Amino acid sequence: MRDLLTADHFRREVASWRSQLGKDDRLTPSAIRVGLLLSSSVADSSVAAIAASLGLSIQTVQRPLKALEQRGHLRRLFREGRTTVHVMCAQGHGHGMEGRA
Repeated sequence: MRDLLTADHFRREVASWRSQLGKDDRLTPSAIRVGLLLSSSVADSSVAAIAASLGLSIQTVQRPLKALEQRGHLRRLFREGRTTVHVMCAQGHGHGMEGRA
């Protein structure tokens, strides 16, 4: 059974994840912007909502999501008939940080 994160632990994990994004010199500025938005308290993390929040097109958001996933920063959980859940992946921790991402 998966351990639940305390609020303080979750905040530290999010801060670590944000730092991890900033250190990855292969990420585009758009990928970092999308990642930072996902790590905030966004109520709706659909591609359309992310695009609207950042003033970007849906296609411009889809590319950074793919890059974040390919670089190991993000895991996308596809749910049939429902929206996709985005899970931050702290490198070296071996688990995702489920939340509002």
